[in-house]
Amino acid sequence: HDWSNEDCIKILKSLHEASSKDVKMVLAEAVVPNPGENSPSHINHACAGLDILMLLIGGRERTKSDWEYLLSQGGWKCSRIEITDSPLYHLVICEKA
Repeated sequence: HDWSNEDCIKILKSLHEASSKDVKMVLAEAVVPNPGENSPSHINHACAGLDILMLLIGGRERTKSDWEYLLSQGGWKCSRIEITDSPLYHLVICEKA
């Protein structure tokens, strides 16, 4: 969440090139709801604070659609997203596209 889209794509491409064909990648990242989607209020509150912080350092919190786009640009696909006990982090399970 603390990288621009361009930097994320560069990192994902580098990881893609350096890894074997059957590798799985796990990202511990926030996956925020799309605009208009409902989510538990503690998640909305936690993510709102992170959005402000990310604006200051050039990053951002991302939706599932955002992650799918970035992963596809880096040669990856999202196989699933697992919810954790933390409202700030999900496990984004990825594989090579």
